Amino acid sequence: MGLPLNYRLIAKEIIQMMKLTDTKIMIFKGTFAKIAENVPEQLPGVKTFIGIGKDIPDFTLNYDKLISKAFPGEPKAEIRDEDYQRCSIAR
Repeated sequence: MGLPLNYRLIAKEIIQMMKLTDTKIMIFKGTFAKIAENVPEQLPGVKTFIGIGKDIPDFTLNYDKLISKAFPGEPKAEIRDEDYQRCSIAR
């Protein structure tokens, strides 16, 4: 399940929302690198970090490199309306 986070949130709020959703993977742009650098110590359950763009921390996987190694075709998966998941957190 994906949890889009508002770019206006401060680091403490982002980490709090990630705790509430038991986040395992964090995908972020380089502009959020400072927040991402705090996540491993505060959220040990997050095991995978994927950075997009420039200026990503050394501990992250590079999104562009991952995509370049991906299978070029469509995945063979049956998608049904009832499969959709969504998580909304309002303040």
